[in-house]
Amino acid sequence: MSSSKSKYKIGDEKYVLKQGDSIYFDSTKPHAFRNPGKDTAVAIWTGTPWGPVDES
Repeated sequence: MSSSKSKYKIGDEKYVLKQGDSIYFDSTKPHAFRNPGKDTAVAIWTGTPWGPVDES
């Protein structure tokens, strides 16, 4: 998180991330996130392919 905080649910687990926190998870699992506050939450999000990459 770059600023504020967010709540995440990944599978059956729940997490609260605050400024400076990070999280890694298997994106094939059901997941959701939300901003519980009034301040704008800013996060940097990346993803990688889950399967082989065709480099032809």
